Amino acid sequence: MTDSQPSKNAAILAVAIIALVVVAVSAVLVFGGWPILSGNPASGETVPVQLSADEQQWIAAHPEITVCPDPDYPPFEYFDARGNYVGISADFLKKISEKTGLHITAVRKSDWNSCLLAVRANQTDLLGAVYVSDLREGYLNYTAPYYQPPLVIITGKGSPQNLTLADLEGKTVVAVDNYTSEILLREQYPKIHIVTVPNIESGLEMVSYGRADAYFGDLASASWDVDHQGLTNLQISGKYTPQIPQQYQVSIGVRSNEPELQGIVNKGIASISPDERDQIVDRWVSTTLEPEGIDSWLLTGFLACIVILVIITIIIVAWNRSLRRAVDEKTRELVIELDERRKTEEALALARKKMTVLNAISIQDVETALFSLSAYLHMADTSGIPEKREEYLAKMGDVIQTMSEALKFARSFQALGLSPPGWQNVEQSFLLGISHMTLPQLERRLEVEGLEIWADPMLETVFFALAENIGDHAKTATAYSLTFKETPDGLVLLFEDNGPGVPQDHKEQIFEKEYGRRKGFGLYLSREILSLTGITIRETGEPGKGARFEIAVPKGGYRFTDAKG
Repeated sequence: MTDSQPSKNAAILAVAIIALVVVAVSAVLVFGGWPILSGNPASGETVPVQLSADEQQWIAAHPEITVCPDPDYPPFEYFDARGNYVGISADFLKKISEKTGLHITAVRKSDWNSCLLAVRANQTDLLGAVYVSDLREGYLNYTAPYYQPPLVIITGKGSPQNLTLADLEGKTVVAVDNYTSEILLREQYPKIHIVTVPNIESGLEMVSYGRADAYFGDLASASWDVDHQGLTNLQISGKYTPQIPQQYQVSIGVRSNEPELQGIVNKGIASISPDERDQIVDRWVSTTLEPEGIDSWLLTGFLACIVILVIITIIIVAWNRSLRRAVDEKTRELVIELDERRKTEEALALARKKMTVLNAISIQDVETALFSLSAYLHMADTSGIPEKREEYLAKMGDVIQTMSEALKFARSFQALGLSPPGWQNVEQSFLLGISHMTLPQLERRLEVEGLEIWADPMLETVFFALAENIGDHAKTATAYSLTFKETPDGLVLLFEDNGPGVPQDHKEQIFEKEYGRRKGFGLYLSREILSLTGITIRETGEPGKGARFEIAVPKGGYRFTDAKG
């Protein structure tokens, strides 16, 4: 700032004071009341707000609009030592007057309650600073808000932080009588012991002197009084957050039977620029109770360092971008390769384990059958009774049938695990599977295009077994389908038909080996093939309405190629 700046500011301030005195004296002489806050159209100024013809007529029919300010509510509104109406609301109303052409006169009452009675009795038009809430519905409308000061809990220094109003139940809390903060406490927090005071100053003094636990009100007015009273032993211990964010914003109250005035004032508020709003608020709102800010020089230096670091970071990032991309791509490929190799090794190990068990079962079945066959052969050879010999020969035939089933079972698994698992195209595997058999002319719906799952190459055998089940057990079916759905756990393939379905007590048995001995090993083998890569299968259809096989593929076990969609 130059040396001439202070003198220039002083001159501007002097001119402003002289102008204010002239306006005040003129107002008292002409209107016999407190100063009119208006831009006089007779001065030749252009009104910037676009008013409708009806609104202009309304203003002409109401040459004087009165506002009843709270006489002691700084910094929002009050009367100074010279009797002038000043504060945030006064400045906003002055702007509104200049922009709309309204002539607004301040009417002085003894206290806030008197203003409320006046507006109820239609003796005044406006209230300069009221909180937007549903607590005064019926006699008062609200304009658009022009400021939102936080509602705060103020206590003595050393009190706990982050208090809520619920924490104050059973405590003595001071609030100004009939202020929105007092009404809120009275109606929503009945367990708080409320002490009402006529003004903010006396309420803060009670807390400062230890006669109350806390004061509840807006931050702006509380900070003003703390500054002017020198109450250095107070602090903000909590803030009230309304359930509806738009509540408890400061607006201008308009008596409910003057909706035209509400619309005109709203237009005036909307025409006030953000810079004009900031200038008004910054002029009046103190930050005494707020946490101390950062020194501007330190902040500037800090921001400069941040800028330098950002520039250096950008240079380094730009320099290394291509290398990082190449490394990331190679890493991704290696991760995929290692993951697929791990899954392959696990599947092959599981297949070998299953083959060992299945071979042991098959060999044990054959050995048991051979032992029984040898015993029946010996008994038939030594028996002298023809009927007995025929009985033993029939049992020998049953044993041979058992041996045949054991060999058939072993043959079914001879290809299991011979090839490593991989990404199998579901649609192709299904079509290959059903190509090995002749299905009746059934309606088919196939909606798995582009879907691949990580499975054993014998996946087509699974689809063959499912289709074979239709031919064997669902001869009345007229349609079948293969679709899928994604779930939080992965993906589910759905193979469905509209045949008779599976009885409730057979839904698990159809996948068991012993059931396979009688009906075929297809579904038993299918479960074993799918389990190699962590896939499960179960039957969930409703008996009488068709079979429904759900094949659950875990996360990471499926993907979509470009063909999908």
